[in-house]
Amino acid sequence: MSTISVRVMSVLRLIVYCSLIGNFQFLEPFKDEVNKLLQHSVSSNTMNLYENAIYSFSKFQTSYHIEESWPPPINHIINYVAYLSKNGYSYTTAKTYLSGINHKLKINNWNDYSKSFILEKNVERYAAFGKRVDSRKPINVDVLKRLISILHYVCKSLHEANMFRAAFSLAFFGFMRIGEITRVNKNADNHVVKISDIKFDINSEISVTIMSSKTDQTGCSTTLILSSNDNDDEICVVKTLKDYLHLSPDCQGQLFCHLNQNKLTRFQFLAVLRSALNFLSLKPEEFNTHSFQIGVATTAALEGKTMKKYNPWGDGILILLNYK
Repeated sequence: MSTISVRVMSVLRLIVYCSLIGNFQFLEPFKDEVNKLLQHSVSSNTMNLYENAIYSFSKFQTSYHIEESWPPPINHIINYVAYLSKNGYSYTTAKTYLSGINHKLKINNWNDYSKSFILEKNVERYAAFGKRVDSRKPINVDVLKRLISILHYVCKSLHEANMFRAAFSLAFFGFMRIGEITRVNKNADNHVVKISDIKFDINSEISVTIMSSKTDQTGCSTTLILSSNDNDDEICVVKTLKDYLHLSPDCQGQLFCHLNQNKLTRFQFLAVLRSALNFLSLKPEEFNTHSFQIGVATTAALEGKTMKKYNPWGDGILILLNYK
């Protein structure tokens, strides 16, 4: 995306929130605080998606010489849905863009058009006809084993190889989002698992506490319980984490860090993943960071296993079943 586009989206973010001041009567000392609370009511990633939505809608209006005005007439939104469909946008993208528009309508106390009969029916048909086959390939247990077994060939040091073995294993068996194990951006640092969130117990299990996440903005936290895999040490999440932490005794803060204390980033995770896939003569472009989640979910379904279940003895505890 061009620098101009990024600047336009930044301005749109300001418009979304600053326009509130004109629509509501706030006491002067609290105007900034109201806007700050609103800006943090959704995750930074979600807000970026909403900005993309407003930018896309604005671009559509400009392309078809439609007067830009807020709130837009319902027929503009219905035409926009038809535009997305005709141009091959996936249903998921269209739904996200409509959520972004609806968010701006609601936050400005304008009419919510989501219940419009025509719009509702168009979106229903979009769901039926606009589905795309997910082109991303899953990383299953076999691919995970192969990746982990050759990391010493693509990593620069033993510490780095151990770090990515543990990161790949945790991403798979913990069903982790990439933003929970790597630094995606400075606004999402609170979602990343910390060293202090990892606990080993005498039963060869490990507990991983996710203090907050994309779907847990209020920080209710969830604890994952992962068991060891005695039949395959190479991909055992408990062993790979122990091996990694053994070489990182002074590492503080984020769980996965380099020896120089720099945090593991999403870019670095994806770069090593692609290098490993290329080494195995697999096509890197067919996989991405979400392939771990797709893989473990697919594996569980094919083997008739429940991937995770709630612990009846405590709220917020998830017991994840390992594969042996």
